[in-house]
Amino acid sequence: MIIARLSINEANQSEKRFNQSEECSNRSRTPANQSEECSNRSRTPANQSEECSNQSRTPTNQSEECSNQSQTLSNQTEECSNQSRTLSNQLEELLFDYSVHISHETSI
Repeated sequence: MIIARLSINEANQSEKRFNQSEECSNRSRTPANQSEECSNRSRTPANQSEECSNQSRTPTNQSEECSNQSQTLSNQTEECSNQSRTLSNQLEELLFDYSVHISHETSI
């Protein structure tokens, strides 16, 4: 009977040690999970930062494109103005030639 009680006590103690070991193992896995979760959280801001950076480059590219289009338009306006002056000069020459011709005709 004493031996049976000792065996029951040993079994109970063995079960307690097993439960404590399992609990300890679970606790050691929890920090690993927390570490992984923390790592995932730290990667998220890096991804958000990269996304923000990409979005800030987009307006810069759009601004540069707009500036190029503005320069093109400015060049076209200047070219048009030059052609207008050329036409104006040609018209002035034609009018002068015509007036000289008319003047010559009337004097004859």
